[in-house]
Amino acid sequence: MSRGLKRQNPAYKIVKNHPMNPSTHFFGGETWNLPKCKVCLASMHQIVTLDVTKFSEQNFDKKISELPLFSCLNCSLFWENQYFKLDFINQSASTIKQDQEDFEQQEEEDRILNPLPYISIELEEAHEKDNQIDDETINRLFFEFGTAYVGRVFGEPVIAQEPLQDCCLRCGGKFQFIAQITGDSDMEEMFQEDIDFFFGETMLYFSLCRRCDLLMVEPQSI
Repeated sequence: MSRGLKRQNPAYKIVKNHPMNPSTHFFGGETWNLPKCKVCLASMHQIVTLDVTKFSEQNFDKKISELPLFSCLNCSLFWENQYFKLDFINQSASTIKQDQEDFEQQEEEDRILNPLPYISIELEEAHEKDNQIDDETINRLFFEFGTAYVGRVFGEPVIAQEPLQDCCLRCGGKFQFIAQITGDSDMEEMFQEDIDFFFGETMLYFSLCRRCDLLMVEPQSI
């Protein structure tokens, strides 16, 4: 993260960590006990895990040290909203609700490796120009997502086609936007590893209800 004066709610790009820079954020791995997908019958993909103790400006509860962002990426369940209860003490999660009613699996040759390889990542503070909504910026962000970086953390969501759901289905409180993630079939340039991380022309938006410890995964087409 860049040093110096910090904005109140800055956004960060998810990029590969430099080997000389210690980082406690990571892509992939399987450090949490995640729900089994009812279609694929395998644990969901642990996509990115954030060390939230690094974000004092976000004022997370002391019980929360890391926050996993996850979903099955090999079936149709991520095509609609999903809701999960997080247990930060035991590092586990359970499924509350999945809106998708049509069950389809990816063809074997198109399936994304599970678990994803563990890769240390860095959060690089986004420039203010990356938050603009003019056509030139939007077009550039469309190109950069999934190629220059896999997503953004905190700040405000960008390039969403529709307003994100912002009310918790349990308490009616406001969700906090956490991150947005997409992928590409060739991640070698970004991660220096041959990883197929393409799950369609989709952006996954992750939001958290702090009162209920409820994680929402909302997809939108890009």
